[in-house]
Amino acid sequence: MRRSVRTAVLGALLLAALAPLPAQAPAAAAQPAPAKHFLWKATSGGHTAWLLGSVHVASEAMYPLAPAIEAAFAASPTLVVEADIDAPDNTRMQAQIMEKGLYPPEQSLKGNIPPPLYAKVEKNLPSLGIPVSVADRMRPWLLALTVTALRMQQLGLQAEYGIDLHFLKQARGRKEILELESADFQIQLLSGFPAELQRLFLEQTLDDPLSTKEEVEKMIRCWRAGDAAGIEDLIFSERRTSPELEPVFVKLFDERNGPMADKIAGWLRAGKDCLVIVGAGHLVGEGGILRRLSDHGIAVEQH
Repeated sequence: MRRSVRTAVLGALLLAALAPLPAQAPAAAAQPAPAKHFLWKATSGGHTAWLLGSVHVASEAMYPLAPAIEAAFAASPTLVVEADIDAPDNTRMQAQIMEKGLYPPEQSLKGNIPPPLYAKVEKNLPSLGIPVSVADRMRPWLLALTVTALRMQQLGLQAEYGIDLHFLKQARGRKEILELESADFQIQLLSGFPAELQRLFLEQTLDDPLSTKEEVEKMIRCWRAGDAAGIEDLIFSERRTSPELEPVFVKLFDERNGPMADKIAGWLRAGKDCLVIVGAGHLVGEGGILRRLSDHGIAVEQH
């Protein structure tokens, strides 16, 4: 698997990996400074956890980031990410993706999903440059992530410009790096989806409006303006209109947000100052990390 696709798989559950920047968009320096950023300050007992909604794939035009974001990183002795996708040795992760994401030789995608969904897969493959023989080896969850990664590449977006990697590369050898989950956890999560849930995940991805240039640009505008309500609407609107996808959203967001918030709260109470970078979809909404930290009695303020 090519590194760009592998990094996207390891770095994000791509329903939550948002705010990719179209390559032709003007540089960030040319944008009016927003009143707020997609950045929050959580405080408890005199200690601070900065919470930054992640842009997992972007273009070089995203940089430089806002001074407030870079200042939060500079002030934090610890960097916290969902998964350390820049770890020096990820050979085991690659092997796990192959083991969990590919069918054994005697099975195929075609034999494991309904004919209408397979027809939709075949319709999408030519525009993505994926041979049918390659796609037919992939389980639905891996094909879904691969489709998303390739669509992002076609819009001029690369994981190498994602905020996670930007700060991980700066922090390596200089700051403590902690994981809220791990690449192993995320792979196990997706590969552990029941067959029907994997099919729903693939179908949702093939129909995903976030892969269109217009929706991507809307997300960028909301992210740059610190518009949490706008981001919430863009990510979760399909949850309201497509109730059959509810189990996917529960697995990808609800069941993960609580444990992540608990970890952040625990680190804060232990006196650990940090910058936490998570997919922005995990921060917002009634069940998001921001609300859950408030429920812990931790003061949260947008900056």
